Amino acid sequence: MKKNKSTIDTNSIHKGLIDNYNIDDPKMKKDASTNVQDFQSVAESIEKLERIIEDGKDLAKKDDTYADFLDGVKTNLEEQKSQLFKLKLTNAESNVSQMLSDVEEDATSNDFIAIERQIKKYSEVIFALKAEADDSLQQKSLWSSHHNKIEIFHKRLQKKRIQRSVKASKDRVIAAINDFEKTIDHSKYTLLRKDLTKAKKSLKNFSGVQRRMTKVFSKNRNDFYDDYAHHPTEISSIIEGVHNVNSNRKIISIFEPHRYSRVISLKNEFSKCFNKANLLIICPLYAA
Repeated sequence: MKKNKSTIDTNSIHKGLIDNYNIDDPKMKKDASTNVQDFQSVAESIEKLERIIEDGKDLAKKDDTYADFLDGVKTNLEEQKSQLFKLKLTNAESNVSQMLSDVEEDATSNDFIAIERQIKKYSEVIFALKAEADDSLQQKSLWSSHHNKIEIFHKRLQKKRIQRSVKASKDRVIAAINDFEKTIDHSKYTLLRKDLTKAKKSLKNFSGVQRRMTKVFSKNRNDFYDDYAHHPTEISSIIEGVHNVNSNRKIISIFEPHRYSRVISLKNEFSKCFNKANLLIICPLYAA
């Protein structure tokens, strides 16, 4: 007598898988909720779903109901992978955005170097995910958006650097003015006491604002000055001032540019700021 083929109890199998992998039943099927909060929970979900699919391949070939069940699990797996893709990009982006937002007016060069490194890490995350971006139009669009932000972050960093440089220049000028005023006050005091000798000595010892049109020496009726101006606006102001005071004399500028990023970002401004100089000599770029 021929025995009847036994029916596969898929419900019991489902329950066994749920208990074994510690996954809620809705999570194994297509889940409309994609609000996974962190890398760990998403990564764990992906790992468990992949194990379920791998362990259930043979059973899916024998039972259509279970095959449909695994299709739902595969759909959820793709959603979890897409969520992880998004998390990697947004997390790397938020780190850079936060550091740029926290930059203070008195930020140091080390602060800017740290931000540069964070932007580099962000770029590395983006290019590491380039292959995965082709998995869907949504991921490709998201990847392109983050790829464009690399240049935006570099420009924001350069703007912060310029703002810091301008503030530092203003601080130096204010400090020099304060020193000058103290010297003048001391001179007034000595004059009031009719001590002209001390007044002259006090003024003679005033060295002026260092590296702000500091006269170095003169030779063959040529005067040599040193100035620290390195931003196009500062350079243009210095040269224009010299031209206005000495319009009949030839101005020769020797310029040492600093930082590749500054020269690239402000190349148009640099090309115009030396217009009033008769001759420009450019030294090799100082990378700093």
